Amino acid sequence: MSTLGAFIALGGTPAAWAELQSVNAGSAILQRTLRLSSSAQEADGLPGAGVVLFAEPLTTARQVDGLRLRDVDGWMRITGSPPVGTIASIRVAAEQPLDAESRVTLTRERDALGVPRVDLHWRQGPLERRAIRRVLRAVAAAFGATGRARVQLTLGTLKPPHAESGSELRADYTIDTAAVDADEFLLEPGNHHMCTTRMSASPRTGVVDADCRVHGMANLYVAGSSVFATGGIAPPTLTIIALALRLGDHLSGVLRP
Repeated sequence: MSTLGAFIALGGTPAAWAELQSVNAGSAILQRTLRLSSSAQEADGLPGAGVVLFAEPLTTARQVDGLRLRDVDGWMRITGSPPVGTIASIRVAAEQPLDAESRVTLTRERDALGVPRVDLHWRQGPLERRAIRRVLRAVAAAFGATGRARVQLTLGTLKPPHAESGSELRADYTIDTAAVDADEFLLEPGNHHMCTTRMSASPRTGVVDADCRVHGMANLYVAGSSVFATGGIAPPTLTIIALALRLGDHLSGVLRP
């Protein structure tokens, strides 16, 4: 799950902060994630959480209605930092703890092909919200300590006026600067379906075994993010590919005469 958690004013040009957004790894560009350390997670009893930055030209970002980074230009001058050249949005994601009530079931309704439609039961709990707050505060403190950036948290105050439009343009958001941060701030799904046929050594706690074979079935296998034991905060594509290749190797051995 994720949310648009903050905006950050960065001193200098976008190029000066480019490596915080992504890194060139030869034939691929990898997106960077700033995340909670393992020690911070363990100390606070929190699931994983991390943020990514989306920097854009200053004039575009300032179209956000209600954006107020408290006289950042003056603050940058006082601290001797470069003038504000970029305002980035901070997208924050959190791992969702397993919950037996979060599940997919079949309904009596059928689609045009006669296949039963699914019903998604998705519960959001306090732990992931605590993790989101914790990582945002850590990132805000770290950037503030550099003397080159200033963060404005928007949790509980960010309002997309036309949520049904599906638009993610920054200009479509309004920040209610008078609002008090709410515990029930907006959370959005991460658009990756995971953990619905989770891997486990026992059919009591999962659907497939270590070879992605459905418990109790001799010839039914599942390869995909549904077999993940937990969701994590990273995109699942590379892990899905690795699972598919691993299953291919396994099936090659099973089918070999």
